[in-house]
Amino acid sequence: MEFRYLHKDGRIVWVADQAILISRDDGRPRLFQGVMIDVTARKEAEHAAAESELRYRDLTEQIPGVIYTAELDPAERGYRLRYVSPQLSELFGYVPEDWATTGDWLTTVHPEDRERVREVDEGVAETDGFEMEYRIFHRDGTIRWVRDQAHVLGRDALGRPNEIQGLVVDVTEARQIVRERREARIRYRSLVEAIPAMTYVEHATPDAPEKSLYAFVSPQIEEILGFTPEEATNDPLFFERTLHPDDLERIRAANIQAESTGEPFDEEFRQITKDGGIRWMHDRSVLVRDDDGAPSFWHGVTIDITARKEAERSLRLLEERYRSLVEQIPAVTFIETPGGPPDETWFTYLSPQAEQIFGFSAEELLANPNHFGEFVHPEDRERVYAANTYSEETGEPFNEEFRIVRADGRVVWLDSRAVLVRDDEGNPRFWQGVAMDVTAHRELESRFRDLAGMVFGEFGDDAD
Repeated sequence: MEFRYLHKDGRIVWVADQAILISRDDGRPRLFQGVMIDVTARKEAEHAAAESELRYRDLTEQIPGVIYTAELDPAERGYRLRYVSPQLSELFGYVPEDWATTGDWLTTVHPEDRERVREVDEGVAETDGFEMEYRIFHRDGTIRWVRDQAHVLGRDALGRPNEIQGLVVDVTEARQIVRERREARIRYRSLVEAIPAMTYVEHATPDAPEKSLYAFVSPQIEEILGFTPEEATNDPLFFERTLHPDDLERIRAANIQAESTGEPFDEEFRQITKDGGIRWMHDRSVLVRDDDGAPSFWHGVTIDITARKEAERSLRLLEERYRSLVEQIPAVTFIETPGGPPDETWFTYLSPQAEQIFGFSAEELLANPNHFGEFVHPEDRERVYAANTYSEETGEPFNEEFRIVRADGRVVWLDSRAVLVRDDEGNPRFWQGVAMDVTAHRELESRFRDLAGMVFGEFGDDAD
């Protein structure tokens, strides 16, 4: 594709961006490899040529060329040069003597074009003129493409042409531009038809935003939605007809907004396939304006995101089930960022049970990393800090029972356990853990020990 960049110094630079898809051995896309070329000079040449063509319709007022007049000899079927403009030397390096006769001129014509050119030139009596393109040799040996246009100026008493006037224009660069455009179109179409998405060109319709006047829709539409490109381009209401009813009003409003402001269209919506199925699509398009700034067309790409949407839905349901589970068990579940000092705890998630155990809400504990360290009972603090440091340094699970002192003075025994979760490269991501209130269990153990002491104490007295 070709588009403009705003240079750091304020200039506008045209670039041609060409890329191909590089696939893995199993056929899955790997990366795009491309090249960006500065085509500002060519773009400026194209623009200048277009302006020139609009400004000068008359043959003699076109781009600078070699104007000539010649006398025709009907008997010899050739001509003798009467006048040639100075541009002959400027454009092709020749002097008038080099084109003095038909034979002289033909020696400068490329051998592969010479016979064709001779036949056209000799047929001027029947055609009243000609227009042809052929190659000639510049005096420096390079090959130039020219467009030669001529018409009969006069005829003799028998009606035979005896004088012609013509214009020879160097069209080498123009043909180069045409060739590059043709090659670019081929490359662009190949690229467009290879990517796993629909690309399209849509005429701007600010006065009728409900219509989609597609000028082009890539063949992928048939694979994704089941419709042919022709079905889309021939129906101005194709887009709205295939939108899911629940998305129609929202997308219609977004389309009106884009058409009225010229801002990019970037929306996700459901579209109904030809067989009645539903596909989630992500459509992004930008408005292309003409040289006067008027809206010309929308250039867009539509990607099938059904698989992503289904994965998001599955993940959302899984998260909801997980959250429901962890928020109902009689314990605090938590996620903690690794790397913190022993007296700080960088929670990123705490289940709602935290308030029941700690006396602070989950939000308060998340906001202050020092809270948890301040809760630890002074007699257990050194042991807990040491265990925490060891787990941070080694990645070994954290598994400790210790006391905390709530803000209301109540002492609570906690059984806290956490494991380190790593990424695919083995780097620490987060600690995931659970903390249970085991105060009742500890008190039961204490009572059991007291009772055992009393019982075994009595046995000892009896033995005495």
